[in-house]
Amino acid sequence: MEAMLARNQGAKSRFTNVWQFEDWSAEDCAGCACKRAQADGLDMDERSPAFQALLRGFERLCYYVDEAGGKHIRCGWANARDAVLAYKTLKKMRGQRLGDARRQKRSRARAAAAEGAADDGDDDESDSEMWPDLPRADEMKQFC
Repeated sequence: MEAMLARNQGAKSRFTNVWQFEDWSAEDCAGCACKRAQADGLDMDERSPAFQALLRGFERLCYYVDEAGGKHIRCGWANARDAVLAYKTLKKMRGQRLGDARRQKRSRARAAAAEGAADDGDDDESDSEMWPDLPRADEMKQFC
């Protein structure tokens, strides 16, 4: 926006109010993600490994190191918006990972139920009592 206004002084004079948005630090970005995680019921605070990993990632995004080893703020990075986007992306990936784990658990449970159906029936409990939410062995064909 500043570059556009610098090229056209007439446009700059038409804007009488200026809103100044300060750049967020890596700590601000990680803190935003942490607050959103807490609001979503996730266990995260400044001491958690997840927070520390986010902080390191945001430090790489917020700053760059020049050839002399100096650390500088990266200009033009939409850090507040991107901090929110990063959290939303991580939340989605977490949901996919948990969904995959649940599907694998159900698959293992179905396989165990199918193996149990092949037993001679010595158990005190029936398979339907031990695994009430799983299909019976005769219904397993659709999953194989």
